[in-house]
Amino acid sequence: MSKRSPRKQRKKFSKGKREQTKSKREVRPQRPPMRGWLGRGRGSSSYVQAADEWRGTTVQVCGLWPYAIGTGTPMVGVPLGRHIHTGATLCCDPISWFQRAKLISNPSAFVLGKPGLGKSTIVRRMATGLAGYGVMPLVLGDLKPDYVDLIEALGGQVITLGRGRGYLNILDPGEAGEAAARLRQAGYSREAAQVLADAHGRRHTMVSALLTILRSSPPTDREETIIDRALKYLDAHHDGVPVLGDLLRVIQDGPAEVRAVALDRGDDARYQAITENLEASLIGLVGGGRLGETFARPTTNPMRRDAPVVYDVSAIDDSEMDLQAATLLACWSAGFGTVNVANALADAGLEPRRHYFVILDELWRALRAGRGMV
Repeated sequence: MSKRSPRKQRKKFSKGKREQTKSKREVRPQRPPMRGWLGRGRGSSSYVQAADEWRGTTVQVCGLWPYAIGTGTPMVGVPLGRHIHTGATLCCDPISWFQRAKLISNPSAFVLGKPGLGKSTIVRRMATGLAGYGVMPLVLGDLKPDYVDLIEALGGQVITLGRGRGYLNILDPGEAGEAAARLRQAGYSREAAQVLADAHGRRHTMVSALLTILRSSPPTDREETIIDRALKYLDAHHDGVPVLGDLLRVIQDGPAEVRAVALDRGDDARYQAITENLEASLIGLVGGGRLGETFARPTTNPMRRDAPVVYDVSAIDDSEMDLQAATLLACWSAGFGTVNVANALADAGLEPRRHYFVILDELWRALRAGRGMV
């Protein structure tokens, strides 16, 4: 073997490496600059024109359109059926898409469509699937009925309302008093006060809503203040659960607390003149009228918070639009009050956490009931 100096070997190695790198550079394709190749006749342009755009169906331009197959929907939630184009399984419900899939920022859905196209059917499907996931459906007002058989099959509670069929006392705080006592015993005085304040606000709102439906206009500011002070007087001096007749009696008697906000200036005649319209409206709610006695008697079937519930109001005829709207509002108030109590007890660790799928049907009926409902 011939002997070569290390220096010559390094030169030969370096020369070979440069030739190899040079050959790789020659193979690599060159790309034109952003405005084209520079030089005469090489396509350089100082202004880059927008590319021409053409429209066509996916059948005509399928070779140019790269998205020939759509992506599948996430397999999270209640199975609803098959995608009409791809045939993939479609899963959707507001709670799963919010809690598990993180696809929406609010666990709610607004179902809008023409009559008879399956709005209630898809909501029933969601309620059935969510019940299997441990979420309890609450149907706060069923006018058809569409959900009574479903809630019965789930072993839930069916509450029937209507003329002579069932009553819902809008002044009934529900389980708020019991929950506040439990919270107070456990050392959660602030939370107990919040539960009672929420119950008071709901009762006040419901009285104002019924007056709005009855009058087709909202009560005045002074009447709102009188109602608020009369409800607080009832809470302090009435034994048991009050009804609308008790509220009417307090306003008619005119205790000092109520007279103070009525601004009667110590004049009985002035007080009677101020409260006359309010008394007349409350008499209409207590003694019958368009809304009957549905809200003026003790609640016949209190709502549970540990089972699926449906308020069956299908007995109310469609011609009684005001009564339907008032009943729906009362059901919503009672239902959300129960959910609020359950959440307060769960936050304090006194009860297990429960998740509810709240269904509000026929929203438009309540919105058209009178000015000031929204």
